[in-house]
Amino acid sequence: MAHSLSEATVMVEAHREAGTTLMVGDSYVFHHPIVAARAVIDNGDIGDEIHIRETKGPWIMKPEEAARLSGMSHEANAT
Repeated sequence: MAHSLSEATVMVEAHREAGTTLMVGDSYVFHHPIVAARAVIDNGDIGDEIHIRETKGPWIMKPEEAARLSGMSHEANAT
């Protein structure tokens, strides 16, 4: 959720000031297989990627959330 205690503190303070709900959303961007895949892509080891398919399991969203994200989950950050 944050990379340091100071980042987390800023997040909590901002959420309190805004009167919003602060919650954790599952993200796999720091899991080893994802980090390793990112490194392989960044190093050019596999050439130019044209398509990436997420296969860790289904990501189920409410229709309104899928529409808000244009059908993309928060993990679609390969660019």
